Amino acid sequence: MECDHEQGKTRLLTTCPACQKKIFLNQILQVESKKLKEESAGSMITLTMIHGTKPNRHALTLFIDNNMKVRGTQVSSAVIVSRK
Repeated sequence: MECDHEQGKTRLLTTCPACQKKIFLNQILQVESKKLKEESAGSMITLTMIHGTKPNRHALTLFIDNNMKVRGTQVSSAVIVSRK
C-alpha cells in the first residue's frame, strides 16, 4: 500500500450519517491497523463498527479505498451482537 498510515492519523474520514459524529483515521487504526494494512492490497476495504450510544447504537459500515478515503457508508439500526 502506498499510503503511510502514520501520516495524517487525525485526518477526518467521514461523518456518520446516523448520528453526525465525526470519524477520524486514528479511531480506526487504533483497533484495526494491522488488519487494514493486510487488506489494503486490494482495491477496497469494508469495515463495520458498532457506533453511537444507547439507545441510538447502530452499525456503521465504511467502504475505504487503498488511499484510506471513504468511498461510501451504510448504516444499520438493526444490530445483533452474538458472542459464542
